[in-house]
Amino acid sequence: KGTGNARHGDKKVSQFRKGGHAKQKTRLREHYHKDMPKKMRRKANRNALLAKLIDNEVRVIDKLAFDRPQTRAFVDLLKALKIDRTVLVALAGDDSVESTRNAKLSARNVDDVTICKSDQLTCYEMLNHRFMVIEKADLEAWLAGPSSQTDKDAKLNPQGKGNGQKAARKARPDRGPSVKGGWREASPVTEGTA
Repeated sequence: KGTGNARHGDKKVSQFRKGGHAKQKTRLREHYHKDMPKKMRRKANRNALLAKLIDNEVRVIDKLAFDRPQTRAFVDLLKALKIDRTVLVALAGDDSVESTRNAKLSARNVDDVTICKSDQLTCYEMLNHRFMVIEKADLEAWLAGPSSQTDKDAKLNPQGKGNGQKAARKARPDRGPSVKGGWREASPVTEGTA
């Protein structure tokens, strides 16, 4: 007697090893999620912003404030900025400030406008929209924040705060390379010696 493969036909039936499920609930077929290291995410965010700046698709304004929530005022602002396609509006994360709340309420009913917090900008959101509108103070804070740190200190101190012991240790000019017993004094170099 043979294997019976001719009778079974498909290898994906439920009775075979690595086959399908007999009674499975419907679920999402594909899961498009990828974890990335922090440094890689930060560099991706900075490169996305750089690409936007090179293409002249970032509109930096002094203050995005409205006296009251009014969609027409926001549409007029977009026309003044010459924005006619999809736009990402990065607002300050503080909703308790009335001007920020009014700007959020003014922009939420406009087509092709996405609102996000300025401290949570991602490369996906930046590249998925043609234009980006951000306040100058928020852009400077984003550039000076954790997204701008890509060196080793960023992993140890992601917020850029701390007592600065590592920086002070690196900046000591009177110390030489470490030896077995600890630090040794650096010998001064004179012109006559080689």
